[in-house]
Amino acid sequence: MNKLNVGKSMKLLSKQSGFTIVELLVVIVVIAILASITIVSYNGIINSSRDAAAKSTAKQLQEKILFYYTDEDSYPSDISSLGFSDSQETNYGYISTSTTYCARVSVGSATYFISNVSEPTKTDCGVGSGGDEETPPVTLPTPLAEWKFNEGSGATTADSSGHGNGLTQVGNPWTSGGKTGAGLAPSFANYFRRTAGLGSSTLDAWTVTLWYKRGVNLPTSYAQFLHDGVEFWMETDQGGHWGYLGDYGPDPLPSDEWHHLAWVLTPINSSSGKMTFYIDGTYSHEKIYNDTRRLLYESSTWTVGRVADGALTGVLDDIRIYTTNLSVEQIQANMNL
Repeated sequence: MNKLNVGKSMKLLSKQSGFTIVELLVVIVVIAILASITIVSYNGIINSSRDAAAKSTAKQLQEKILFYYTDEDSYPSDISSLGFSDSQETNYGYISTSTTYCARVSVGSATYFISNVSEPTKTDCGVGSGGDEETPPVTLPTPLAEWKFNEGSGATTADSSGHGNGLTQVGNPWTSGGKTGAGLAPSFANYFRRTAGLGSSTLDAWTVTLWYKRGVNLPTSYAQFLHDGVEFWMETDQGGHWGYLGDYGPDPLPSDEWHHLAWVLTPINSSSGKMTFYIDGTYSHEKIYNDTRRLLYESSTWTVGRVADGALTGVLDDIRIYTTNLSVEQIQANMNL
């Protein structure tokens, strides 16, 4: 091979050893298209997975609600007691009466609704779509009685509900260390009472809420937050557990800490009801009552902070009595008043 041929061969090889700018641009465009297809496919998989999870969870929730209805002859007032509570990925909405309900299950952007008349659907049954949309404000009914104890001194404390159900002091139960402002520090000789009653009705649906800071020392006997002198006893035991008529929560209340407590009675039928207990706006425990002990007789004589054989230790504040069974959302709203 002569020198001329060698030179031509080298030039030919050099021309074929790389890509042109056009070829490189074509490769880049192809890679970008493939990447976009991959991203779209991935997002589609994620959305499909969330949709399936929301629908499956909605079906599970509906089954639990139906089981509850079969046992109790009414729909639950909240779904946290059924084991369905908000998490980082999933959130819920729920409204109900004794004969109807509507629930929402949202997993990411995927949302399904269920109700007493529909299987899982994407059509809102009235509870709202959740997600980033604004949630309608929770409304609270006017209490039958509301005692804030803000006076801090004097012979009476006013009823802020406007119903005129004020309390009269026995001894000197006042303290400046309430949850907000002054409060009630009961003892055997110092408490509040109302002898004129709260009205004339007998309630088979009611709610009582209050703030309580347990004292360091435990009561020496059963001690009442509120009682009617007969069988309506909202109480603690000597171990610091709280509840109603001897049915207490699983954990004692810690001392020297404020906690919001709520008792909610929901009718099951004409002769029984379910009492649900909440602490700090979350479900604590529940109990079915099949006798008249569950009823609130407005005409009774009411005592706050003590009973004949024992008194609470600690401080009470912001006691409210409602003539209906509040939802968990309303309990939470009440806690933030």
